[in-house]
Amino acid sequence: DNIASVKVDKEFSSMQHLYGPSGKKFIDFDKIKFTITTRTGQTVIVQADRSGGETSSYATVSDEISGEELFRSDNMSDEENEVTVLELEGEKYPVPMTYFYTRNPDPGHLSVKERIAKHMMYGSELGDVATISIAVDTIKLAVYLTRILQNQLVVLWT
Repeated sequence: DNIASVKVDKEFSSMQHLYGPSGKKFIDFDKIKFTITTRTGQTVIVQADRSGGETSSYATVSDEISGEELFRSDNMSDEENEVTVLELEGEKYPVPMTYFYTRNPDPGHLSVKERIAKHMMYGSELGDVATISIAVDTIKLAVYLTRILQNQLVVLWT
């Protein structure tokens, strides 16, 4: 309700038209960068690049005016984790998506899993784990932004 405008950076962004295992067509962003301006005039730049795969992808949010990075998420792994991913992909689990492998050693991801399990078992406080309401609002925002970004990066099927 607070977004005044969204403008995609067409130079950086890449939208792929792909076919899933079922043969159904879908659209996915492997790289995306866009600027959101709120109705109160605040502006942030959101940028993500998944084209490096699970071991060298990232996402950032920056203040447009100062250029200050407000948030960063790196999936850059150390050499040990890269070896583990390659071993799991090759022999043990060739079917699952690779992001299942790199999330397990992530201490932050493990911490969320532990807090949820303790909450379910003992009624412990969840801390900063998102509520269902926040999750629903996040999905609504993602759907809203996806439609706008796709429209700004339209590439027709041939």
